[in-house]
Amino acid sequence: MLKAYDDRLFGVLDVATSKEYGREVQKREAFKLNADGEEYEWVYDYGLNAYSRQVERFDRLDDKANSMLQSLGLGSLLTTVAGGVAAAQLSVSAGAAFLVPICALVLGIRSTIRSLEPRNTPYLPDVLEAKRYVEEDDRKDAPRAHLVFELHLLCVGTALASEEKAKLLKRATRWYFVAVVSLIIPLLVTLYVLWAKESSVNPLPSK
Repeated sequence: MLKAYDDRLFGVLDVATSKEYGREVQKREAFKLNADGEEYEWVYDYGLNAYSRQVERFDRLDDKANSMLQSLGLGSLLTTVAGGVAAAQLSVSAGAAFLVPICALVLGIRSTIRSLEPRNTPYLPDVLEAKRYVEEDDRKDAPRAHLVFELHLLCVGTALASEEKAKLLKRATRWYFVAVVSLIIPLLVTLYVLWAKESSVNPLPSK
């Protein structure tokens, strides 16, 4: 129960156990090379380039998430200060009007943090695994060709993680928009009331 609760609040996509990735893993048995593995060398190079592009996309999304987290954090701080000023100078109800944008910003921060959390993604075979690929009798002709399917799984897994990250960032952007829109009216009202209050205390001198 606690695990399900944590996943619902803070969980992210576990690529290695997702249904989409599982369907691709099941294709491993049907993946066969012909007698001449050298013909697949270009496929390996293509897969490696495709994986590099997926990693670049993943990294760009991480950079966007870091920038968005800074903006949301600063917005939350300023909105909280504005709400405190409104509550102190005007009334508690005036300060309560800032709760909606504050909550929206907090939800945006939550989505952004989730997009930055580590994911259980597939990875390339380690050095010893690569050594085994070379030494096996049926792979000595073109050992790199036998890594084509592993590169396919890497591309699929990284793409799934990037898609989940993009969805969370899109959600955070929407919460940021809600916060900005809901902040306009209470902020303008607070500034106007403070200005009117200051004008009544210190009226302009008459001619």
